[in-house]
Amino acid sequence: MREGAVFRISGGLVGARELAELEAAGLRTVVDLRGEDEDRSRIEAWTRARGVAYQHQPMRVAPGGGLGEPILAAVADGRAHEYVRATYRRIVTEFGFELAAAIGALSERFPAGFGCAAGKDRTGVVNAFLQVLVGASEDDAADFYVARAPSLEALRPLARELLGYEHVDQLPPELDDILGVRRSTMLEVFEDVRNGWGGVDRYLQAHGLRREQAERLREHLVMNGGPVAA
Repeated sequence: MREGAVFRISGGLVGARELAELEAAGLRTVVDLRGEDEDRSRIEAWTRARGVAYQHQPMRVAPGGGLGEPILAAVADGRAHEYVRATYRRIVTEFGFELAAAIGALSERFPAGFGCAAGKDRTGVVNAFLQVLVGASEDDAADFYVARAPSLEALRPLARELLGYEHVDQLPPELDDILGVRRSTMLEVFEDVRNGWGGVDRYLQAHGLRREQAERLREHLVMNGGPVAA
């Protein structure tokens, strides 16, 4: 993958320093994966002020409302891994058109950025599918999903705010099973997509990704491919 062409964004962690880095990168497009009920004001305001194209492809990963209550219930019941797996299955089964539209939007202007609140789950699926689309193996995409995930240290303050704790050290240790990432989680997603659609390429095509969008992504993102991204 070509460096400096596509960026992952953890929208809930973005501050002045991160926005300055995005500006320095010359970002031209931002695709926001957060739901309608999630606060997107900081990124939206930044894109308006900088003339950056903003596209919203909402994926509400918690059915019926906020994330806090189901996360705490899963932790209390010892179902953290099952909660994460169900979340990823829901992303793939319920938001295929949003996934394909998000990846398609990245092909329109480079450099481009995309992300959700934590930059881990919805963002991780989009990034893994993008990598496979342009030619990476599922194994390599799963490795990259783990290697580039936000750290637990970065995510714990966001979790504290979401769950209503006063201090980070009050968070239950079991919560790390939800905040962290497992290689096996993404490999299970790929297996589901192979079984249900015949693979990532066919999955994205079935949900609206156009051939020319896929070709443009391959041209601009593969190091031994076409010209350096504008």
